[in-house]
Amino acid sequence: MATLIEQEACVRLATALSEQAPENEELLDLHSTAVSKLQNAGSGQVTSANMSDALRDLTMHFHAATDSKSSYNPRLSMLLASITREMPFWRPLFGLPERPSPDTNLRQLSGEANPDCILEVARRIISRPWDISKRDEEQAALRLIANCCADNNVNRSIIVNRGGIQSLMAIATRSRIDELILPTLYNVCIDYDEPALDSEGKPLPPLDEMQPGSDQSTPTLSLAEQKLCNCYYSDQEVFSVIPSVTLLLRVRTKAGLHLSLLADLIEMASRAALYGMHHIFSSAFSDGQPKQPDRQALEVRSLVHQLIVEGSAISRDDPESGPSICQAVLNVLSQPECRDTVVANDELSWRLIKLPYPSQEQDDEDEDEQLSEILAPYRKAILKRVYEISASDSFTAISGPRSKLLGLCIGYLSIGSGFPLGPLASVCVLVANSITSTDKAVHLATETPIASYLTELIAQSLDPDVLLPVVDIATRISLCREGQNALHTAGMMKSIRKFLKPTSETEVLGIDIQRATLTLVRLLIKGRPEFLHDLYAEFADDPNEDNSDDNDSSEDVSSENRTLLVSILSLFEKTNDSGTKNETGRLVIEMLRTYLSSSNSQGNAHSDTRPYEHDVLCLRGSSTPSHTTFADTIAYIITQPQNQSQPYDTLVTSTAGNGSVQVEAEAWFGLGLLSTLPGARQWITSALARDENQLLMRLKQIVNENSSKSVDGTSTKGQTSTGLETMHDMSSVGRDPRYENVKVLVVRMLQNQVSITDSADVVRAGLEAAAANMGLV
Repeated sequence: MATLIEQEACVRLATALSEQAPENEELLDLHSTAVSKLQNAGSGQVTSANMSDALRDLTMHFHAATDSKSSYNPRLSMLLASITREMPFWRPLFGLPERPSPDTNLRQLSGEANPDCILEVARRIISRPWDISKRDEEQAALRLIANCCADNNVNRSIIVNRGGIQSLMAIATRSRIDELILPTLYNVCIDYDEPALDSEGKPLPPLDEMQPGSDQSTPTLSLAEQKLCNCYYSDQEVFSVIPSVTLLLRVRTKAGLHLSLLADLIEMASRAALYGMHHIFSSAFSDGQPKQPDRQALEVRSLVHQLIVEGSAISRDDPESGPSICQAVLNVLSQPECRDTVVANDELSWRLIKLPYPSQEQDDEDEDEQLSEILAPYRKAILKRVYEISASDSFTAISGPRSKLLGLCIGYLSIGSGFPLGPLASVCVLVANSITSTDKAVHLATETPIASYLTELIAQSLDPDVLLPVVDIATRISLCREGQNALHTAGMMKSIRKFLKPTSETEVLGIDIQRATLTLVRLLIKGRPEFLHDLYAEFADDPNEDNSDDNDSSEDVSSENRTLLVSILSLFEKTNDSGTKNETGRLVIEMLRTYLSSSNSQGNAHSDTRPYEHDVLCLRGSSTPSHTTFADTIAYIITQPQNQSQPYDTLVTSTAGNGSVQVEAEAWFGLGLLSTLPGARQWITSALARDENQLLMRLKQIVNENSSKSVDGTSTKGQTSTGLETMHDMSSVGRDPRYENVKVLVVRMLQNQVSITDSADVVRAGLEAAAANMGLV
């Protein structure tokens, strides 16, 4: 028995049909039969099987009425389209109860069989050659398809598997498109559940990631999206292949109020790029046309250019389209050849970094903020691509001082802090990765006010995505003397103190910034003894900053507790990040090297830096055993696993030999430097004794491993100099640099060493045994 809803729907449709008797007498029988069966259904005396029979007759009537042999009358098409809008009950019934078989689809597509449902008749209408005189009938068919495919994958399968998407795309690419075409395409393609197929007819594998804002863990490309992607236009005269992404982009000026739907369709058509650009062009270049790699490369470049340029225009005209356009760009930029296109074009690079940000022309602040939040994951994803693009050799080649892109970026840095929603992070990344040589660093430091821009950004920004590349820029500039001067004059040392506060272990970027900051400080003072004072200078606390964690609660807050070096050592004590601790040790070594090298070259009587030896020895109340000392920071490098990240100064220098051996040798070198200060030897003794003599045991191990490797087997007694010049990397002459620096350290530590504790006695005994093993006594 039919339900009341079914009865009402049948009565309304039967009544409407009865009022539209066909003028063609050949259609009267089909029309009468359809009306009669629908009236019976409306009386409640019909079963579901009889309902199907009634719809079958209606299908044949619809097919005959729209056949080319019949006189044109769009009334029936318009009636059926309207009824699917007014009464959603008919939408599934105008299709099929289940998905048809591939064989059925082929027979329907070829026209060998009569249409199996009303939706199939509508599909055949839109597949006909364009005839402007039958525009009303085509419009009605589009409306019917759009309504019947809304949230119905069975009905969608009829359109998807019978060439319907190709027919819809053909309509969309006309000089004048129907306003219904984009909503219809969208309803057919969105959320379709059949997976895309490979060349063997097997489903393509899931993607690791697709949409930053999506909850899907393993999204796949759908068959509808694949067919949408595979639509193209081929100009035989110039052999120009235009893929569907480009075809849809060209619809922008004709999309009217449907820009958001257009953006969604562009994104769907671009998803195949995640599997490789050959999926975008596979149909176009396999249609019996000769393969031309150069031509395909040209088409790829054209697609990327139009996607970013036209996509930016769509986002500007309709801000809600932004997420879809961003995702479409990310889909395409997943492929290296597409990223190369962006690198080679300054305009594309600039448009790309501005893409995930709302237009500054927005008037509604609330909507602007909401859109900015929606775009946040896309900003992260595009920033990641900017890192990849700017780290390429291609970018290095074109990012010289005269680069238009670099000029835009430098200009933006001068005002960037005034645009909180602007592409500041990407701008900083591009600038940082453009500094790949000393010459480029010198140019930026001397020809632009980059140093002052950076200090201002550090002072005003709280965004770690911005601050990390800002520190990176400063670090790369500090590799040249001119950069050191510029950053010193701009007050960089004072600015970066904000990064040295304790950071949660979950704040990965915060930890990266701290590590990079320590590297920056090390390079700022490298070879510049006159800048060592910045480490001890008393900086007034910023009243806007939270300084509650600057010092231990047990310590008195004095002027000494507000120095940069105190903050560095305090961070060393509180952090659990091994990389941060290792960089602290390297900084201390560089500070000692710079200080002692200057003293050695100028003579004690004329050294401007000698007064700071008191600061070195008396730092943070050295009489308190629990305080971290310079020796502790250096010892950590030796006793803990090495930090795997590359130091920034490897951009222009490299370390020969085994990396871990060289790092450890540098640490022993640092302890040797520290031991030249008699007052610091107590720190070294404490470090050697800490953790059950762990450092002392390492020292003995190195001595034992190398003592038996003497080249001539003779005693080296009396041959060891304790001068600074003897502590260096001697791997080039076949010696272990750790052993040579340990030898210097042992000699110095045994000079006038007085044991005052049991642990000190153990250390002295260990050093004496090592000295004997090395033939020094």
